[in-house]
Amino acid sequence: VVAMLAAVCLLGSGQLENDQSIWLAAVQQQPRWIAALNHVGGIERRNGNHNGAIGYYTQALIVEPDDSDALLGIAEVYAQQGDVEKAMMQYQRVVARQPDNAAALIGLGKALNAQGRSGPALVVFQKAHALRPNEVGVTDRCWSFQTAWLLHTRTLAALDPADIQPKAELARAQLA
Repeated sequence: VVAMLAAVCLLGSGQLENDQSIWLAAVQQQPRWIAALNHVGGIERRNGNHNGAIGYYTQALIVEPDDSDALLGIAEVYAQQGDVEKAMMQYQRVVARQPDNAAALIGLGKALNAQGRSGPALVVFQKAHALRPNEVGVTDRCWSFQTAWLLHTRTLAALDPADIQPKAELARAQLA
């Protein structure tokens, strides 16, 4: 119980983002605590221990089969491993249940783009942008990459510029 309270208190204060030992103690005391399982899974993923991460995310899914954080975590592991098909399946599971989950949409857009499906990827990125217009991850990095890649591969001309956001970035890229 002490480990659980410490984890909750320190997390609330922003001091426990990566302290795996306290999260592991909390999971040992409460093995069905989904937030702790997902948090340890995230630490494992960031540390490159993909099998460990999937193990913790899977434990969370045993407790709650539709937990979006666990599904997204597994998708990110697969994406880091380069398994685009498996990553896309997990992102699609989240989007099917939560169509407005911007993180899942961003991941799905990246997976679609990795498969060479740039048109559908841009549609998905557009929806994510509409949900989180001020998020740097969507508006700058993702869109800049998408626009630059589509211009480089000459596939942008096949898309209707009116359907692509943000239009100002597209206009700047076409002038360059």
